[in-house]
Amino acid sequence: MGYAAEKKKADRKWSKAKTIVVIVVACVVLVAAILSVFLPAWSWKYRVSLPKVERGEDGELRIHFIDVGQGDATLIELPDGKIALIDGGDDTKETEYAIMRYLYALDIETIDYLILTHADEDHCGALDTVVENVAVKQAYLPLQSATVNTQYAELYTALLENEIAYVYAHNGVDMSGEGYTFTFLHPFAYDVTNALEANKNFDTASNEYSAVVWLEYNGVGSLFTGDLPASQERVLAQAYSIGAVNAELAKTEILKVGHHGSQNSTSQELLSVIPNLKTAIISCGENAYGHPHEEVLERLTKTDVYRTDEDGSVFISIKKDEQTYSVTTLGK
Repeated sequence: MGYAAEKKKADRKWSKAKTIVVIVVACVVLVAAILSVFLPAWSWKYRVSLPKVERGEDGELRIHFIDVGQGDATLIELPDGKIALIDGGDDTKETEYAIMRYLYALDIETIDYLILTHADEDHCGALDTVVENVAVKQAYLPLQSATVNTQYAELYTALLENEIAYVYAHNGVDMSGEGYTFTFLHPFAYDVTNALEANKNFDTASNEYSAVVWLEYNGVGSLFTGDLPASQERVLAQAYSIGAVNAELAKTEILKVGHHGSQNSTSQELLSVIPNLKTAIISCGENAYGHPHEEVLERLTKTDVYRTDEDGSVFISIKKDEQTYSVTTLGK
C-alpha cells in the first residue's frame, strides 16, 4: 500500500476517533443538562467536592464552625445523635455549597434544631436552601418581622411551605438531652413577652435580641453568642451574677466569638463570667469592618484563637466519658 493510501486510512481512523469523542462529550453534556432540569439539587451538586471531615463516634459531641466567609454557620452533632444548626451564612452560592456539602459529607439529612440567632443577611442567607433540601424538625427564630429583609423573608416562607414548627428563641427554652445541657440564655423571656404584647415594630434587624446558646457536655461548656453587642453582654453577665441565668458559665471553655470579632462584642464583662475560657473561634472572611478587631484579639491573648478566614472550617470533638476536647482545622 502506497503512502497516499496509508495516509488516507490513518485520516479516516482519526476522523472516526474524533467523532466518537464528540459523541461522548455531547452525551455527558446532555445527561448533565437532564440532571439539572429534572433532579433536585441535593441529588448531585451538593454531593460533589465534599469536605474531608471525619465521621463521629457514638456518644461523641462535635461542633463544626463551617467556613462561610463573612458570616456564621455552626453545626453541632449532639451525643444522642441529634443535630443542631446555628445560623446559615449569607445567600451566596459559595455559602450554600459550603453548608450543604458539609451536611452531606456527614450524611446528615435531618436537623433536629434549626437556630437563627438574628435576622442579619450573613446569618440567615442560606437557611432557606437548607430547609428546602434537609428535613427540619423544629426552628427557633429571632424576634423579627418576617419582612425585615429578603433573605429572612425567604427563610420564613420556606418554613411555612414545609410546615416546620417554629418558636421565638428566649431564655429558658431548653433542648437538653441525656448527659448534656443545651439551652438558650438570651434574649430574656420577659423582654420577648413585653415586646410582643406592645406589638413592637421589628422591621429593623437588631443584634440586641440576638440569641445566646450554652452547651455543656462532660464538664466542658461552649457558648455561642451570635452578634450580641457589649451592652447586652453586660446585661447577661449581671443576670448570671444574681442567678437569673440557668447555666454554669464557669465551665465554659469554648467560645464562638461574638459578631465576627467586632470591637463591640466579646466585652471584658462577658469574659469575666467565663474565666476558664481556653478556645475561641472567630467566624469571618474578607470584610471592610476590621473584623476581627485588635481590641478583641488583645482580650483573648490568653486563649487559643482559631479563625475561619485563616484556618478554614474548624471542628471540636468531646469524646464520650472524656472531660477534654480536641480541635481540628480543615484548612483553606
